[in-house]
Amino acid sequence: MTGEIEVLSACGAATPTKLLKYCTLHDQVAGSMFAATRRRLYFVLAVLAVYTVRSMLPRSPPSTPYTSQFGQDRWLADNMFYGEAYDGTKRRTAAPMQRALTFVEFGARDGWVDSNTWYFESERGWRGVCAEPMQSDYVRLVTNRPRCASVMGAIGPKAGLREFAMVRQDRGWGPLRWESSSGSTGWNGFVDTMSDGQIANLWKMALHSGRSKYRLRFESIMVQCYKLEDLLEKAKIENVSYMSIDCEGCETEFLTAFDFGRFRVDVLQLEGDGYEKLLAKYGYRLLKSASWAALGHHDSLYLHKSFRPSANPALR
Repeated sequence: MTGEIEVLSACGAATPTKLLKYCTLHDQVAGSMFAATRRRLYFVLAVLAVYTVRSMLPRSPPSTPYTSQFGQDRWLADNMFYGEAYDGTKRRTAAPMQRALTFVEFGARDGWVDSNTWYFESERGWRGVCAEPMQSDYVRLVTNRPRCASVMGAIGPKAGLREFAMVRQDRGWGPLRWESSSGSTGWNGFVDTMSDGQIANLWKMALHSGRSKYRLRFESIMVQCYKLEDLLEKAKIENVSYMSIDCEGCETEFLTAFDFGRFRVDVLQLEGDGYEKLLAKYGYRLLKSASWAALGHHDSLYLHKSFRPSANPALR
């Protein structure tokens, strides 16, 4: 060490005193940098811990009883099933519809987000069947909708495993990403019923969301499929008051295979249109309503010929 100091002094690089001061300053800078890095690491770990705990805790119920994306549930309650309504104390009002009403919802997600049936279960006391193939959403569905028969899987023309495309939504940036509280985006469906254009668009959305706060992940998994007839029989439901179908392309396949002769459905809600000819032979007619279309969605509504809507007189 003495020899090195003598050489440095001789070269004019630093005197022994200056060198010692330099070493001390270097240690102080390195220590402060290490401390700052450690604080940042602790902060990141704390944030991740908070979000992890929050994702494990049960979420609060929706602030409003109506949770449909475009207000479809409220419109149906006022225009189709008003006679079954409750008064402010949740006692049944005198009305023609006194029987217990039921529902079926495809792709129920967590039972709250964009749900078309949450209102009817929570406010009207209906019972029904909800199907959700994604495990993260299904766990929440069971907790959020304790009165309905929930099944983890998809509804199809026959039981068994089938390839299923799903789009997940993550939060965060870079490597610090975690699944958002809403889990799936709702853009899910059977691979063999999706067009090439649909799959290409989903891939494009996922790729272009890389720099966004919410990043999409396109995945393909094998899911268990169930026949709706088996689920309805198990739930002891013979008449479905309201069925909400949104399966990203498999609607026609389901409608062709479903046993409408054995199970009657009063009101059918389908994404898109073009089902008039198929459903006419089962006794359904397309509802043409300006107020329904004004909601801004892309759903079509079909009523069974034996169904008599009960509308709010104030809306007439």
